[in-house]
Amino acid sequence: MKLVRTALFAPGSKERVMAKALESGAHAVILDLEDSVPIAAKAEARALVARAIDSASALPAVSRPMVTVRTNGAATGLLADDLAAVVRNGLDAIFLPKVESVEQMTGTASLLDRLEAAQGLAAGTVRIVPMFETALGVMRCYELARASARVAATCIGSARDGDLQTDLGCSWSIEGTELFYARSKILLE
Repeated sequence: MKLVRTALFAPGSKERVMAKALESGAHAVILDLEDSVPIAAKAEARALVARAIDSASALPAVSRPMVTVRTNGAATGLLADDLAAVVRNGLDAIFLPKVESVEQMTGTASLLDRLEAAQGLAAGTVRIVPMFETALGVMRCYELARASARVAATCIGSARDGDLQTDLGCSWSIEGTELFYARSKILLE
């Protein structure tokens, strides 16, 4: 499976970067509203992502990638605005960062219910991919993954100098041995 992640504030025209990602032949595209976007630029980024989702929905079904958005986490106070901007025809799923509680999952699912209804979308259209990026999220991964029927997959944060390594106080390695327990726990549960 080919996946493209777009950082909205990468060099080049933001619209061109997103258009290239959507037309790249990738099976899935992640449009990022979280860490790659400075706080002062969140509103602009939401509008850009909304336009990209609209563009993607106009593509022929055979060439249209799965369109996902990495939102800001539930604890940031930015999630509701992110979802209000991007829940629309053409959005397949959200990546929900730093999930730590069932309440974050169920609250996000409830908000999606309301926004889908307001947009005239079928209930459950937008799926959730919880991202386990803290020790607490990893410890609670089973209950978090089962908290909503919207969960399509799970994701572990394992990037170099990422949130999980920072939370655990460990260094990153190419082998990933520092996250062996976390990856194994999430896979088994």
